[in-house]
Amino acid sequence: MLRFTLAPASEVQKRADHDAQIVALENRIEQIHNSALSQKLIPDVDKYLVAAREYSIVAGVPKPARGRGVCRRAKFERGPS
Repeated sequence: MLRFTLAPASEVQKRADHDAQIVALENRIEQIHNSALSQKLIPDVDKYLVAAREYSIVAGVPKPARGRGVCRRAKFERGPS
């Protein structure tokens, strides 16, 4: 069987670099997840979420957009071009 790449070497290298970056980030996520601080805070996460929501209501922060995630009524001014 013949084996040859269909992508140029630069594309293959970019893909390898991207895969290595993904692995590094996944390892970092795992480290954070397993850290002592996160293990201490996990049981109280529901309290933090409730407190954050209550604060946002008091502070007048609007609810997150639903659906497409875009508020149709919002008008944005164009800055200088």
